[in-house]
Amino acid sequence: MISISFILPYYRLGRKLLDRAVDSILNARLTCDYEIIVVDDGTPDSEASQWLDGKSSRLRYVWQENGGLSAARNKGIEMAEKEYVQFLDADDYLFADGLRQVEKLLEEEHPDVVVFRRHKKVYGEGVTDVRQRRLKTERFDSGIEYMTRRSLFAGVWSYIFRREILGGERFLPGIYHEDEDFTPRLFARSGRLISTNLMVNAYYQRQESIVNSGDSARIKKRFSDMLVVIDRLEAHEKSEEELCRYAFRRRKEQFALSVVYQAMRLLPDKKMVADVLRQLSDRRCWPLPKARYTWRYSLFRHLTDHEWKINMLRQLLKRK
Repeated sequence: MISISFILPYYRLGRKLLDRAVDSILNARLTCDYEIIVVDDGTPDSEASQWLDGKSSRLRYVWQENGGLSAARNKGIEMAEKEYVQFLDADDYLFADGLRQVEKLLEEEHPDVVVFRRHKKVYGEGVTDVRQRRLKTERFDSGIEYMTRRSLFAGVWSYIFRREILGGERFLPGIYHEDEDFTPRLFARSGRLISTNLMVNAYYQRQESIVNSGDSARIKKRFSDMLVVIDRLEAHEKSEEELCRYAFRRRKEQFALSVVYQAMRLLPDKKMVADVLRQLSDRRCWPLPKARYTWRYSLFRHLTDHEWKINMLRQLLKRK
């Protein structure tokens, strides 16, 4: 029988959201052995332990000094005891049917990783359900093979993985976009991987979240940290294995596309956009390198290969 450690980092959320996340696992009627680890990342005067008390013997709660999302996830990894690990942000929740189908795949095939290619954005604090499509899967001999053939969505809640493949890999503390750094390195250590069309995660669009925040200091830090991630991805291009070099180069250049798009969408003036483009250019990531990864990459590369084109697109995005 397989076993799963669900790791939920928690910070300054109301009881309703935390209950929703935890209950989505407890109510999924899983037959495997599992535990739920809630890591409270220093919430002042936290009442979370009282809220969770008595919910389930499978539930473990720990409070630590505030260190950020990476530190909370790393603490959960340290505490995890089961065969597989699934991360879940405490303001999100899981769809029961999708989760049970993942459980079945794990029990039948014991892969190192199962990827969920679909998720649903949710906007309220209630619970909705989804109707799963007919299951479709692709199988890969390794995570490196997957990264060379498919575009990677790096959110750590979009896959479940065998804990033993972690080795010494951990989340880099103190940065935003830590998933973009962690996921490629984890997949590079993975053996057999199954990619599915399952929808497992309900992704809550909370206005105060890092991704949705309009705070200027947060936005500035996001772009600074994106460049840190690009530098760390480039370091893996020095691998002795050609396939690994290609996988990380592909990931780096596709992430550079995301940086350009976010700069057009979020930065308030041309000067700040130009500064990001200059730093990408210094890293040979803008204009985007010529490659046929996907048709979207090729199209976006042509639309953003000059600064004047980017400024035109910025105006269109503002109107939208």
